[in-house]
Amino acid sequence: MRIKGLTVSTIFLVAGLFVFIENISAADVYISQTASGSDNGAGCIDAHSIAWLNTAGNWANPKQTGKIGPGDTVHLCGTISTSLFIRGSGSSGSPITILFEPGAKLSAPTWTGAWYGVEGAVQATNVNYIVLDGGTNGVIEATDSGTDLQQVGSMGIMFSHVSDSEIRNLNIRNMYVRTSTEGEDGGGTAMYINAGSNNSIHDNHITETQTAIVYVYPQGGSSDNIAIYNNTISRMNWGIILGESNNDAKADNVSIYSNDISDMYNWDDPNDNFHHDGIYAYAEADGDVVTNLRVFGNYIHGDMGLHVTAMIFTSGNVIDPIYFDNVLVNTGPHGISNGLLCAGGRIYHNTFVDHYTSMGIDAWSGSDIRNNLFYNTSVPVAIHQPVGSAYSDHNLFFSGNVQMVTFDSTGTGHFYSLSEWRSDFGLDQHSITDDPLLMDPIDGNYRLQAGSPAIDIGESLSCTDGLCLDKDGITRPQDSGWDIGAYEYISGTGTVCGDGTCESGETPAGCPADCGGTSSCTTGADNDGDSAVSTDELIDYISEWKSGSVSISDLIAAIAEWKDGC
Repeated sequence: MRIKGLTVSTIFLVAGLFVFIENISAADVYISQTASGSDNGAGCIDAHSIAWLNTAGNWANPKQTGKIGPGDTVHLCGTISTSLFIRGSGSSGSPITILFEPGAKLSAPTWTGAWYGVEGAVQATNVNYIVLDGGTNGVIEATDSGTDLQQVGSMGIMFSHVSDSEIRNLNIRNMYVRTSTEGEDGGGTAMYINAGSNNSIHDNHITETQTAIVYVYPQGGSSDNIAIYNNTISRMNWGIILGESNNDAKADNVSIYSNDISDMYNWDDPNDNFHHDGIYAYAEADGDVVTNLRVFGNYIHGDMGLHVTAMIFTSGNVIDPIYFDNVLVNTGPHGISNGLLCAGGRIYHNTFVDHYTSMGIDAWSGSDIRNNLFYNTSVPVAIHQPVGSAYSDHNLFFSGNVQMVTFDSTGTGHFYSLSEWRSDFGLDQHSITDDPLLMDPIDGNYRLQAGSPAIDIGESLSCTDGLCLDKDGITRPQDSGWDIGAYEYISGTGTVCGDGTCESGETPAGCPADCGGTSSCTTGADNDGDSAVSTDELIDYISEWKSGSVSISDLIAAIAEWKDGC
């Protein structure tokens, strides 16, 4: 029998090859703070100690019996109070997975020591193909770090020159619990990634730290293909940083998306030492460059505090970035919170709410600003001179007194009414000033109601970079034109991503909560994003393997997902 040009015997031959390889290579090794039971690593009651795991001689690639190697899963059990060192690499399709068992945690008063005075709870250097997985509720915490405690900043994860790896599903908390606003220095970093390519950081919960995620791209080299998404971050000074201060450093193809970032006010101080940012990407030193940066679908909100640079901030040689479908909301009492401060780029379909004493967009010349919605924002758009190279149109402004700004070379701001903005610079000729009729802005629903003037009046844009999906994963356009803002309106459906129903217009990629989009499968075989590899999907994947576009190790991993589930 043949299916799509492949014999059934071929499928089962490859499946049998997987079973053979699986039986001779993959292993599960259990680790606790001290050895327990028979100390053979066969389970939590017979676990090896963390000291055993940290010994380089107990890791091997190629795989050796009794040692941790490609395809193995290291299970963490109970509470571990000693730093964990990853001493070896996995391989393509067979990563080494560090998995927190239910209830497992890395917990110590502070995580301090070797690296610039800070030793991470988890450390890896010059290894590849690693998956660090918090499982259902894995925790990394410092129990005595912050105001009125040891005044020490801890570090959760330190990865240096690690590639082809993934950090997911972790709860990282209390690297520095700052409650004072009296000039305290502070500190603490949840994740510090120094160089490395083909890495993803996703579905983590981070709170109480000076910096949540830092990704440093290397001097004289390049970090490429980086994805930071679906993380929930709160009570920090900086949420996500991408940058390098040394010369000739490069980063390419970086996507920062679908993150929930909130509350920075606890990092205010009277000396203005901390300038809060939700997302910050920079390329400031000689020869530094960031290319193909995409920042989209992020929700940045809450009390941003007094000393905010911007909710999203890029500076320096960041080439043609794109920002879209972001929802940037200031619900704090201070009112001073710039939405997007950027070194140029494409700025489409963002929603800005309650930036009532500050700016929605503060952009350099050359920026392209279209289809954005500004609600209660007194200065929606500011552009640094020369203004002529900028483009702004098809936006919606709703505020009691809309003013635009240009900044000259001295940094002095010059204010314009919308009519003056149009006549002097030719900008926003098709933009409107009207109440957008948001669903419920008081309770955080910034979608459009029926009859909203933002419906169908946006400019039609290219689907490149994912613009044809709104923040909920709804396809644009739904009617005769593109809607303004981060959300596309669907007539009569009340479509809401996260209500548990995959409704018309939602997609797996755009709304994983309802449609299963972010697959738990690690290979590319799960085409529909339902976290399962069907027989048809496996057959298609085998065809890709036969054509040479999929490696044998990836095929073996896909067969495992088809056989055992993801």
